[in-house]
Amino acid sequence: AWVTFFLADYTRRIEVTAANLLAFIAFNFTVSDDLPHLGYLTLMDAIMISIFVQSVLVVVFNVYLKRLEATGRKALAERLDRFTLPAFPAVYIALGACISAMTENQIVAFMVAVVCSAAICFVGFQRSNRTRQAPL
Repeated sequence: AWVTFFLADYTRRIEVTAANLLAFIAFNFTVSDDLPHLGYLTLMDAIMISIFVQSVLVVVFNVYLKRLEATGRKALAERLDRFTLPAFPAVYIALGACISAMTENQIVAFMVAVVCSAAICFVGFQRSNRTRQAPL
């Protein structure tokens, strides 16, 4: 997902990260039958969950940058983009460390919180764009 931040076109970024996320989900479905079902999280489970959460966040962030560009705030999108490229590896390591230290219930709660926060931000962004648009 970090490679997508080197792409200049936000639409291409969304396509690549969404395809990456779908490939990740397909991989999990394929491998899940071959893995033993344990009553606890393994290190591999924590790594897979952190990669999934990170991939979702990258998709949401790229959609946000595209929306900024579409609403005429390209300078802000570029400023955020310049910050993200060097910060992404640190966030990735921190997220992996946090998730590996969590219990299964905490991870589920964290994932629900991430998805709900992204949805709330997206809805709020949609509403703020509607109020900024000039009436016809």
